[in-house]
Amino acid sequence: MGLFEDLEGAIEQHPAVNGQQHSSLVQDIWQKFGNSSEIEKLKASGQSQGLGGAVESWLKKGQNHPVNAEQAKGLVGEGWMREMADRTGIPQSIVAAAVAKILPGVVGKAASQGKAQAA
Repeated sequence: MGLFEDLEGAIEQHPAVNGQQHSSLVQDIWQKFGNSSEIEKLKASGQSQGLGGAVESWLKKGQNHPVNAEQAKGLVGEGWMREMADRTGIPQSIVAAAVAKILPGVVGKAASQGKAQAA
């Protein structure tokens, strides 16, 4: 099994997206947020929005603190969220909810590969 299959299988799929859409979202989120510079930006965004503890939990072993769709939108930026919705044809509200489920797993996987460290 490859990285994306592992990620796809480990991350809960939003019920309003099909398997192909889920796979596409996981890959896009990995490409955008699966590196240390973007994770640092997420950490800073999380701190400024009172979500620092949630983002930090994704970088450590153990339970990930969840975020909701609005919090995910605040973390990644409304512009990026809109681009994802336009590109995939999935309504922005569904993209936001799916990103809220996928982002913690992607960040955790990147951290486990040494691409980011918890503070």
